[in-house]
Amino acid sequence: MRSTLSAHTAPVAIYDVVEFEVATGRKPKKDFEAVKISKLPEKRVQGTIEKVIPDRHFGLINIPSEKTPVFFHFENVASTEWDRIVPLTRVSFVVVPRLKEIQSVHAVRIRLL
Repeated sequence: MRSTLSAHTAPVAIYDVVEFEVATGRKPKKDFEAVKISKLPEKRVQGTIEKVIPDRHFGLINIPSEKTPVFFHFENVASTEWDRIVPLTRVSFVVVPRLKEIQSVHAVRIRLL
């Protein structure tokens, strides 16, 4: 798959939200490519750390508008902030679907407030 990024757009990284056009190759419906990719602004959410399990490198974040907490893994927290991630810490983050579980999400790009 070949794609082109708009000249005025920042580089695309994992978990970025993008929009793009799909073009077909010579064999319709068998060969597709993404063209004119544009990075969209990310939607950050705020919450409070509910639970941290340091030996397993994950925890849970409460979001005021949600019934169930959101899972996060330490790989989504800057390594310099790991020791500051404790219960009741306020954070902002991006919610994305979990790849291996249907109807499940997790927090990425976690920042302390």
